[in-house]
Amino acid sequence: MTGRREANKQRTRDQLEDAALRLFVELGYDQTSVTEVASAAGVAERTFFRYFASKEDVVFCWLDDDLEDFSASISDTLRSPTPAWTDLAHGLEAFALRYEPAREITRLRAQLVQQTPSLEARAGRIQATWRNRTARLLADRYDRTITDRDVQLLAGVTIAVLSAAASEWVRTEPPLIDAVAAAIHRVNALLRDD
Repeated sequence: MTGRREANKQRTRDQLEDAALRLFVELGYDQTSVTEVASAAGVAERTFFRYFASKEDVVFCWLDDDLEDFSASISDTLRSPTPAWTDLAHGLEAFALRYEPAREITRLRAQLVQQTPSLEARAGRIQATWRNRTARLLADRYDRTITDRDVQLLAGVTIAVLSAAASEWVRTEPPLIDAVAAAIHRVNALLRDD
C-alpha cells in the first residue's frame, strides 16, 4: 500500500511540475498563477502547496539533488596535493555529463531563469550556495580555511565557468559537456594571457 501511495504522490508532483513549466513557457512565469497550474494538473490549488511552497520552487526544485551530484563530482576529482584548477575542471566535466538524460527539462528550466527577471535573485542565491559548497569542499580536502584566497578564487572560477557554460548551452544545440569544455578551454587561455 505504501508503495502505491508513494507512486501516486510522485505522479501528482510530476503532473504539477509538467503543467507549471508548460504554462510558464506559454503564458510567462509572472503571468501564470498557482490556480492555473493546479487546474492544468487536474488537482486542487491546496494540493499544489503540499508539493511546492511557491511557484519559484517548481523552477528550482531539482537543485538540491544537483548540488549533491555536483559536490560528488568535484570531490571525486580533487586529487592534486594542493588546490588545483585542473581538478575542478575535471569535476565540472564529470558533472556536465549527467545532464544529457534530462537535457530538455534542464534547458527549459535554465531558459526560464534567464528570461525571467523575478527569478534572478533566487538564482543568485543558489550560485552563492554552490560557490560556498565548492569552497567548503576545497577547504576540507586541503585542510585550509574557507576564507583562504586560493580556495575562494578556485571556487569562484568554478561556478563562473559552470554558469557561463550553462548560459551558452541553453542557446545552442551541443551537449552541456561541450559548453563546459569550451568554457574551461577559454578560461585556461585567459589565464595564460592568450
